[in-house]
Amino acid sequence: MKKILSNVKLINLVDGSNQLSNIYIDQNGKIEKIQAGQLSAIGDYQVFDGGGNYLIPGLINLHAHLFSTGKPVNFNVSPRILNFVYSLAKSTLGKKILRSTMTKHAQIELMTGVTTIRLIGEFFYQDVKLRDEILTGKVAGPTLLVSGFFLSVTDGHGAPYLALTSDSPWEGRKNVRKNIRGNCDVRYSLIPKG
Repeated sequence: MKKILSNVKLINLVDGSNQLSNIYIDQNGKIEKIQAGQLSAIGDYQVFDGGGNYLIPGLINLHAHLFSTGKPVNFNVSPRILNFVYSLAKSTLGKKILRSTMTKHAQIELMTGVTTIRLIGEFFYQDVKLRDEILTGKVAGPTLLVSGFFLSVTDGHGAPYLALTSDSPWEGRKNVRKNIRGNCDVRYSLIPKG
């Protein structure tokens, strides 16, 4: 379906001015033209009135973990408690709660103007499942580029909970293949300890 976003303010990045404009979008979602001033012939376009509000491109968050809020946390807990919480999160109910939390955080990002998020480490491939739910329209959310578990070395960043650990090139290749089989978009090299 062809669309016109009418009566929107666009900012001229050269001189800082803004102008009410109409944006013509083809059936593939590509901008055909931008026309300043009053809306002219609409033909077979569906018109969406922007109400004189500013229109900006979607923002991109290049470093996110949707399992948390992003607020700094002083996380000093005993390994026994961490292992217990990890085993709960690994359960069917835990994964459901985890994905629900991730969905909520993704939708908060979307409502603040973020239309694409690169996730750089999530638990149990729940980022892959959320990406697929968004792509199929099951839930609303931004475009997600997912990495699954990130890759580290023993006792390195995120190990052993959030990362697949490798201590040799062969183990590293094996873990990369796990993420590929997990249908991840983003692959990372090993993160050195320290």
